[in-house]
Amino acid sequence: MLNILYSEFLKLKRSFFLLLILAGGAFLPLLMLAGHINSDIDTRWASYAGNIEAFMFLLGGVVLFSLATSYIFSREFTDKTAAALYTYPVNRIKILICKLLVIFSIILAVYILQFILTFGGGLLLKHEPLTKEILLYHMKIHLCSMVLQFALIPAVVLIASISKNIIPSIIYGVMAGLSNMFLMESDKYIYSPFMFPVLPLLQLKGAKADATVASAMNFNLQTSSVLYAVAFFTIGLIGCIVYTAKTDIH
Repeated sequence: MLNILYSEFLKLKRSFFLLLILAGGAFLPLLMLAGHINSDIDTRWASYAGNIEAFMFLLGGVVLFSLATSYIFSREFTDKTAAALYTYPVNRIKILICKLLVIFSIILAVYILQFILTFGGGLLLKHEPLTKEILLYHMKIHLCSMVLQFALIPAVVLIASISKNIIPSIIYGVMAGLSNMFLMESDKYIYSPFMFPVLPLLQLKGAKADATVASAMNFNLQTSSVLYAVAFFTIGLIGCIVYTAKTDIH
């Protein structure tokens, strides 16, 4: 299984796709930095970091990771290598799991990169003090959002596997991101699975700069939202496993 995982990472290394995804994750923090570079006003971390997080969790991440997922799962069919891949003496489910692990690794890398560039870039500006409490709060937001971002991936995998094409998954991601923009104005946003990644930003406490460590660690995610995310992930994953195991790949 480790060999399969290694081969999947090698496929990314040999293409420019990974750099494209990382560039997408770095775009907004760099854009925000450029927009504030000549400002004489102290940068407020709550608004500076909050604006980057809101866009990424609400729209950018959904589209970006849908693109990443569809690329990894559909390229075997567009490159005509699926027949060879699935004839190896390896369980199909192991291949599925390895591809999912690659996607989760990409999501982790993008979140880490965004966090570093957001606060690293902000330190280059005239800013209010960056306290441990502020960092703890935003680290918790990123961690929670990243885990909830994982919940959306199996559905995209299923679409990419069935369509064997990158386009439907990209359309799915774009439509999901656009729906989030409209749902932000509604009190029903907690019922949309596409809103999972932004829920920590909306439902966690402790955003104030003078927050204590205790309040910065104080979660307020609704239990129903967490259960909904787990159910969405589980159903999507079961669908992927059943389709991968039963469908004629050729």
